Amino acid sequence: MPIWSKNPWIGWGLRVAGILLLVSVYADGQRLHALARSHPDHVVSIGEILLAVVAFVSASAGSALATFGQHLFDDVEISAQWVRRGH
Repeated sequence: MPIWSKNPWIGWGLRVAGILLLVSVYADGQRLHALARSHPDHVVSIGEILLAVVAFVSASAGSALATFGQHLFDDVEISAQWVRRGH
């Protein structure tokens, strides 16, 4: 684990960043919902698709950061069956 990740303030900072991302997803979701309700039969624009992609990525990253914080970067042990053998 990198030395910088042992600082507890970094863990809290990552969790706060995750919560801020989740808050921004709420705003994006409200905007998308308003667009969908205003014209239900319109063709979806590339901007709306990009807004949905940004909302999905922000929600995924935000929930991971808010849940794990600095533990997102912890080392994990890999089972022997998944370790690459020298060929």
